[in-house]
Amino acid sequence: MATKASKVLALLRRSRAAARRYDAGILRVVSRVLRLMLWSRFSEAEVFVWGLADPSLTGSDLRRYVSKEHQLAIQRTINPAHAAMAVEDKRLFHACCVATGVPTPTQYASLTRGYLCASGGDALSTAGEVEDFLDARLPQSFVVKPAGGVYGRGVARFERVPGGWRDHGGRTSTSAALASLLRERSMDDTLILQERLDNAPSIVALTGCDALQTVRMVSFVDPSRGPRLLFATWKIIVGESLTDHYAFGRTGNMLANVRLDDGTVERVQAAGPDAIGQVGVGQHPRTGRSFADFRLPDWAMARAAVLDAALKFLPLIAVGWDVALTPDGPRIVEGNATFDPLHNAHGLGPIFLDAVTSLA
Repeated sequence: MATKASKVLALLRRSRAAARRYDAGILRVVSRVLRLMLWSRFSEAEVFVWGLADPSLTGSDLRRYVSKEHQLAIQRTINPAHAAMAVEDKRLFHACCVATGVPTPTQYASLTRGYLCASGGDALSTAGEVEDFLDARLPQSFVVKPAGGVYGRGVARFERVPGGWRDHGGRTSTSAALASLLRERSMDDTLILQERLDNAPSIVALTGCDALQTVRMVSFVDPSRGPRLLFATWKIIVGESLTDHYAFGRTGNMLANVRLDDGTVERVQAAGPDAIGQVGVGQHPRTGRSFADFRLPDWAMARAAVLDAALKFLPLIAVGWDVALTPDGPRIVEGNATFDPLHNAHGLGPIFLDAVTSLA
């Protein structure tokens, strides 16, 4: 009961904040929020962060958005569960990419229940063997992530320093301590040890950030038209986060719509005050550099890589690919058969729904 009461109180607090934001009556806002949550299947976070609580929005305005629940139901219909594993399991995804020539980060090893399997086929079972692997066979830096992880959870980055390894937060561990930590973590979830990718120089110059900032590129395979791109959303890091996950604005990161033909960045959006609605952003908060006319590098190559991958991962119809734009060209970091509707930040929901309708 206490949990339900706290949820109701939290919803009322956000509704009051939205009423102030939109200069509207609290009852109108609450009515709108409840109607969208109960009838249109939007979550509370979606209603407030995408700005749907604004009573001035018309029915036509609301049709520009799709709830995650609705989109998820569609994705599970058009993307077979057995095929989804090819992208959702990062070990299998990497193997499929290597086998089909899809550009992806190098995978050094996987670690399951304390056992490390190196990419060369070695199976290492003791803490000492894992420690030796870290010391002798890994490069200057690498990334660790759960094989089945989502939303950047459990991702860590390590850089070699005298006496051991330093993580993204500046904490230093000996190789023995890091080997013990990774083996312990692998008891609950298989880990992969992966190449650290860098942003292309123009992205670093614009954002002042060395953490990887990927582009979510959503492909759709229409049997009569072949593969095409529906959206491209650049996930821009603002603070000190290691990952570019948006998390409805809680991370402080931003979302930019990307023009599909040439990779030009358009309409950069951030969560508004109190996570109510969206606000447009013209300059990067860290560097002060303008987003106007910024074009993501190697865009034609990124498009080609995604459209090629879309065919190689059939029978998946719609996939959200996270693409890193690196100094050495695009790399597809992950694929998502049940991707979030980040395009709601720019009111592009009907594009996905219309594409699905075309399958009928």
